[in-house]
Amino acid sequence: MRLLDARTFEFKQVSDPRKITKYAVLSHTWGDNEVVYSDLVSSLAKSQERPEFAKVRFTAQQALEDGYDYIWVDTCNIDKSSSAELSESINSMYKIYKNAQVCYIYLADLVELPPAGWTDDGEDDDAWTKAFVSARWFTRGWTLQELIAPRNSVFYTSDWRRIGTKRGLRQTIARHTGISTPILLGADFSRTLVAERMSWAAKRTTTREEDLAYCLLGLFDINMPLLYGEGERAFLRLQHEIIKKTNDRSIFLWTAKETSHTSFRNLFARSPAEFASFTQYNLYTNYGRFEVTQRGLEISAPLIEVPGSPGPEVFAVIVEAGDCFHCVRLRQLDHDQYARVDADEIFQILNPNYVRFATKTHRAKADWITVPNTFDEFGYEAHMDYRLGGFKVEYHPMELQIIKVEPSCAWNEETQTLILDCSQDPDYISDPGLKVIFGEVSHPDETYEIDLVEKMRYPGGMTTWGPSPTNEKLGYIVRMSRQFEGDKMMNVVKIDYQIFQDGELFKSRVEDLSLTSSRRWLEGV
Repeated sequence: MRLLDARTFEFKQVSDPRKITKYAVLSHTWGDNEVVYSDLVSSLAKSQERPEFAKVRFTAQQALEDGYDYIWVDTCNIDKSSSAELSESINSMYKIYKNAQVCYIYLADLVELPPAGWTDDGEDDDAWTKAFVSARWFTRGWTLQELIAPRNSVFYTSDWRRIGTKRGLRQTIARHTGISTPILLGADFSRTLVAERMSWAAKRTTTREEDLAYCLLGLFDINMPLLYGEGERAFLRLQHEIIKKTNDRSIFLWTAKETSHTSFRNLFARSPAEFASFTQYNLYTNYGRFEVTQRGLEISAPLIEVPGSPGPEVFAVIVEAGDCFHCVRLRQLDHDQYARVDADEIFQILNPNYVRFATKTHRAKADWITVPNTFDEFGYEAHMDYRLGGFKVEYHPMELQIIKVEPSCAWNEETQTLILDCSQDPDYISDPGLKVIFGEVSHPDETYEIDLVEKMRYPGGMTTWGPSPTNEKLGYIVRMSRQFEGDKMMNVVKIDYQIFQDGELFKSRVEDLSLTSSRRWLEGV
C-alpha cells in the first residue's frame, strides 16, 4: 500500500498491512483532468500549481488538523499504468477505506450548507435535502463502498465547508440509499441477502461497464482478476464467485429491465440494476444446492406446471418463504434444460402445504435442472415457438437467396411472406408441401430446404395445422440478415410467425398466447 505524506506530499510504501500508519482518505467523484500518480512523480511542484490539486491539498490540511500525518487519495496513490497494482488496489479498496481513521467526502456539486433548524429525521423533502441526496457522489458505483466501509465519515460542500458526519446524516442517507442505519454505522452485513446488497448499487453507474462488478468486490468479500474489455461478463463472473461462497438463493431474485415475452435468459442478472425492485429483505434464502458447471447453472428447485401454457413451461420455486413461493418462469428446452422467460417478473404463489407455527419446515420436492449459460445451440433449428415469434433456420457463412417457395401460389415475393388461408382445406399444399428452398448466391446449385410443416411442431405439443372457420391467415415472413455470430459475419435466416386478418396484420402469435395465458394464471393465484 502506498500512502501520501500530508506535509511533503511524498509517497510512503507500507509493505506490512498489519502495521499500517494511521491515515485519512478522500472520497470524491472524478473530474476530467485529475492529478494522478505519474504527475506527482514527474513534477510535484507543477502538480501543486494545478487547480485540480485543491482537493488533495485540503485532504492533507484537514488530516493534519485531525492529527493524521498521511492521506490516501485514489487518483494519486494508485499507479494505474501498472495492471498488477491496479488489480491489487481494486481488490483491496474496501479494506483501504475501512482501515482509515476518517473519510472526507467531497460533494463537488453541493454548494449550500443545510438551513438553520434542519434536522436529520429522514422525512424532510426540502430543497437542501433534495440537493444533498441528488449529489453526483450518491450516483456513482465506486462511492457505494466508500459510503459503507469507513467507520468515521465527514461530508463537505464544493467550497470545503463541513456539512456533517455520516452518523449525523444517517436517517437521510438511509432513506435515499435503502441501506439501513446500522450498516451505515459499521454493523456487520455479511448475513445481508445478496440481492439486498445488489439493490444498493442498482441505481448507481460507472464510466466503464466492467466497474459495475469490480466496485462491488469488497461488499461480497470477493477477489478476482480484472479484465477490462470483457463488458457485462465481469458481472457474470462476480456472481459465479459469489455462489462459490454462499448458497443464498436471493441472487436469482432479479427482474429484467426490459419487458419481453420472446427473450430467453439464464438465471444470472446482467447488472445490479436488475435488482432495483428487490425489497424482500427478511427472506430465508440460504438453503439447497446449486453450482455452475460446463453445462450451465445446475440447481435443485421444485417445479410447478404453468396452467394453460401453450408450451412446456413451469414455475421454478427459487425461495420457499412460509406461505409463499417466490418463483421464476422457465421454458423447457430439453429433458432437463430450461431457459428463464418473462424475466421482468418474480411470480409469488401460495404454498398449499404451509403450516403456521410448525416446528419443522417441510420443503417441496425438488428436481435437478440445468439452465445453460447461452442459448445459441437452441437457435439453429428451433421449432415453431410462440415465445420466439418464429424460429431461426440457418446460420451460414455464405450469402443466401430464396430459390423457390412451395406452394408458389401462397408466396408473396414483394413482402417475402408465405400466407396460408385458415378457412381452406390444407390439401392444396400437401403436394409438393410447405417449403422454402435457399441457395448460395455464388453457387445457386448448393441448396438448403426448410420444411415448415415440421417446424410447426414441437415435442409434446400440438400442430398448428388444419382448416379453421375464421378469416385468419397464417403468415410466415422470411427475413434474411447479416450479423456477427461470435467473431464471424454470418447470414441468418429467421422466419416469423404472425396472424393476418382480412389481409392485414392482426397480432403476433407471441402476444396472443403468452400475455393472455400469463394474465389468466395471475388472476387464478
